[in-house]
Amino acid sequence: MTIDGAATAARAGQAGLPLIFRLTAGGRRLLPAGGVALMHRSIIARPLRRVLAGAAPAGIQAVEVCGGGLKGATLRVDLSCEKYYWLGTHEARVQEILARQVRAGSVVYDIGAHAGFFTLLCSRLTGERGRVFAFEPRAENIERLRRNIEANSAGNVEVVAAAASDRAGEAPFVMHASTLEGYLAADGEASAARVRTETIDALVAGGMAPPDLMKIDVEGAEAAVIRGAARTIDAHRPLMLIEVHSMEAGRGVAVALPCAYVFRDIATGNEVEGPVKPAHYLARPLAGPERTS
Repeated sequence: MTIDGAATAARAGQAGLPLIFRLTAGGRRLLPAGGVALMHRSIIARPLRRVLAGAAPAGIQAVEVCGGGLKGATLRVDLSCEKYYWLGTHEARVQEILARQVRAGSVVYDIGAHAGFFTLLCSRLTGERGRVFAFEPRAENIERLRRNIEANSAGNVEVVAAAASDRAGEAPFVMHASTLEGYLAADGEASAARVRTETIDALVAGGMAPPDLMKIDVEGAEAAVIRGAARTIDAHRPLMLIEVHSMEAGRGVAVALPCAYVFRDIATGNEVEGPVKPAHYLARPLAGPERTS
């Protein structure tokens, strides 16, 4: 399907949504860029979320993203639990940071790509001369990721159907009820599936373009990603946008890094000594490109 055909189908599907969804989409399109925070703080936000949850159609729907950096894109989403993708409000601060840091022609690794929201945003930002490598190990997510890439004719994206880790092969994977959440199991932890794993160092040694920016969201396995990319990080000093999911994971990241990085908590804008608490961090090498954060 062409991008025009996918967009037409998404708009047709959206037209068939319950009235409250169509009204919400119209209101979101009218919001200015800084209006998302106001929307979340509004007194109607919580009751509106409850109404939308109750009215959401079952299953995956093709919709047109109605705001944010991915506005106008076609995405297949589950509106019962992924309304933030449709509204374009998903991790708004992360969207802002990527818009500032991803340059035309950049190579971006989206590690933990899920359905491809940030993959497609980075595809837009880096343009035809750039590349985006989307790492995703979970089979149902991979299928939807590929369909979303195809629907948006994102020819600069390559899917890596594996978890980035510190060893290549297979590993047990813990799956939550939500397809958004899943992670590589710790030793002895019960798991429901096994997934393919790859190291970034091996992929780069095999010819994959090294990253200018690595976005990492892997539900606690952050340190394993870094360990498996140590040579690449040391040689190329990419920017890293990391969601740290626990204090233990943060300590692991700090230990695993092969060279000095400065961390900034993107919610507060404050520079910190390390990823010491669960948060999103922009990590910049001490010796690397100067960019305004």
